[in-house]
Amino acid sequence: MAAVRWKHLPGRGSGRMRDSDARRLRRATEAVGSAFPSASLDGNVLTLRFEGARLATLNTLLGAGHWPQRAYAKAWHQAVALAVYRLRVRPRFERARILVVRYTPSHPADPDNLVAKALVDGIRKAGVLPDDTPEVVQEVAVRQAQGDPAVMARVTGTSSDH
Repeated sequence: MAAVRWKHLPGRGSGRMRDSDARRLRRATEAVGSAFPSASLDGNVLTLRFEGARLATLNTLLGAGHWPQRAYAKAWHQAVALAVYRLRVRPRFERARILVVRYTPSHPADPDNLVAKALVDGIRKAGVLPDDTPEVVQEVAVRQAQGDPAVMARVTGTSSDH
């Protein structure tokens, strides 16, 4: 049996992105950019909600290529910064657990295909967390629910002895 070489597989090694993934990621980026961000702070719980936003799946991100991925991440960073800015007070947690819920009207993604890296990076860049290392971000859980397209992130500050 001949060894499989990555450069011969479609969409791999050639430096070319798959058009369908690039289109999907572009639509997700536009949805994040046009989403209405809101935030609320209740004690040590920061809730961010992005109505109309779409969380891209891992397969879409991997197939899209570098520049569409970068535009998608930048859109999330800006949306999170705007939501935190609207609070008029900057929450700051030394350690936190993050729950992300992806609302979708139909077709839930495979559980192993959910990723919220751009959103978590946006929370860090907005100054809510000092870093996104395992010592600071103790847990990131991504779930799905039925509903109008939206993304909700709940950042719960935890004490340093946990």
